Amino acid sequence: MRFIGLNRLGEAVITEITDTDILRRTLQPYL
Repeated sequence: MRFIGLNRLGEAVITEITDTDILRRTLQPYL
């Protein structure tokens, strides 16, 4: 149970980092 929760948490963090990276690249020309 804990392993699944940890895996989900890891995926959420990776997704958040990826989204932030995409957002940063998208906004870079305007900054």
